[in-house]
Amino acid sequence: MRVYLFKILIDMRLSRDRISKNIKNKESMTNIKMGGVFFMNELYVRIYNLEYEDHTEAEKRKRIKNGCINVDSFRLPIMCEEVEERLGIDLSSERYSISARYCLPFLYPETVTIEELNQLYYRYTEVADMPMGRVLYELENCFDMSLQELVENKDNIIYHNCSMEDFARNYMIESGKINEIPQEYHQCIDFKVIGEKLLIAGNYSETSIGIFEYRGK
Repeated sequence: MRVYLFKILIDMRLSRDRISKNIKNKESMTNIKMGGVFFMNELYVRIYNLEYEDHTEAEKRKRIKNGCINVDSFRLPIMCEEVEERLGIDLSSERYSISARYCLPFLYPETVTIEELNQLYYRYTEVADMPMGRVLYELENCFDMSLQELVENKDNIIYHNCSMEDFARNYMIESGKINEIPQEYHQCIDFKVIGEKLLIAGNYSETSIGIFEYRGK
């Protein structure tokens, strides 16, 4: 009887641990993926010490013994002192490379420096809580703007939480253009095609979370 009860207690604990783990996993995914796009509360990159391969095997072993490694992950904004300490590198030599551990929500040059990446990050934080902050990568490509240009024009970029077809329908009604068409032909209007025409005009971007309209010059 005692063995049986002991087994029940173990099964209950294992079940509780599995439930707790599943909850944590779901919470983690909630922090990572929002509205069909990847969004992270904390952004990380990997930095590689390119000087590492220039060392002899004896020097490599000595570096490892002293706690220095050739690659590690760092959270944005990057602290230069932390990089130099952990990688054992003089950043002024620029003998390092940066690679996004996860996809960053904005574009950055292949040969970006730590200072440049930090500047991009600070720009990103200005719009991170806005809808456009979740799809900067898409907007940079569609509007052919840099991150800095998007941030500077944030008040001129309007978000519409709808599809391009619905946007075209609202546009036709609110602009009064639909009144130029006889009432009996309204049901024949293809708002999807109108939406496609609006996209070609270049002032609109259809993203994974809705439509963005650029009202700048």
